[in-house]
Amino acid sequence: MYLNVKGHNEFLQQAKHWIKEAMQRRYVVTSFLSIPQQNILLSLIPKDLIVKWDGGYEQAERKRAILSLYEEEDTNNVCALVSKYDHRFQSIEHKDLLGALMALGIEREVVGDLLIEDDRIIVFTTYEMASFIQSELTCAKRTSLSFQPKEVKIQTQIRRKEMTIIAPSLRLDSIVSQLAHCSRSKAKEMLKAQYVKVNDIVLDENTQLCDNDFVSIRKVGRFQYKGIDAKTKKDRLVLRFEQYI
Repeated sequence: MYLNVKGHNEFLQQAKHWIKEAMQRRYVVTSFLSIPQQNILLSLIPKDLIVKWDGGYEQAERKRAILSLYEEEDTNNVCALVSKYDHRFQSIEHKDLLGALMALGIEREVVGDLLIEDDRIIVFTTYEMASFIQSELTCAKRTSLSFQPKEVKIQTQIRRKEMTIIAPSLRLDSIVSQLAHCSRSKAKEMLKAQYVKVNDIVLDENTQLCDNDFVSIRKVGRFQYKGIDAKTKKDRLVLRFEQYI
């Protein structure tokens, strides 16, 4: 289980608060949680507490946790907003859609997965935030969008592509340099400017990546580190990543 809690002190306190509320016989629905946050929350759950997950569809990555002492009927806690989209005229990637949402001042915790298919874009969010997104998210990457709440059948998962980079070490500045196609000094500047997150935590200092760590670089994209594939003759590391597209 993924239990790297470095930098997650604030989330740990929030998770303990949710659990305390639920143990007092209250029905608790959390915000959308990333995979690292989900695993941290699971590590804290007492055996008497029931946990269910809702991300809007079965293969969702970002999910809301439903905490209760009793078995509850399944309820719908996630709204799917859908906009028509034609990939033949403009290519929108995950980073473009997320950037458009963040530019509206929306907190990441109220938005779930973002799915980009050939003919539609789907944003999963809370019902409380849905109307705001409908009215304000009208374009991404110069492409007009019009979102409406709909029941959806998901036939695809979040799109990822495998990629490899060659780096001298697992130090974060070295990784960022390769992923962002920039110099090592520029990568260090990006770290200091807090443009880089590891497992959803902004880092301004170097660290070493561990298997399955998530790396997000502003205006570049989001990646998951999958491990070392090989070493070159010069003893450099061939590292495998999955990139969200």
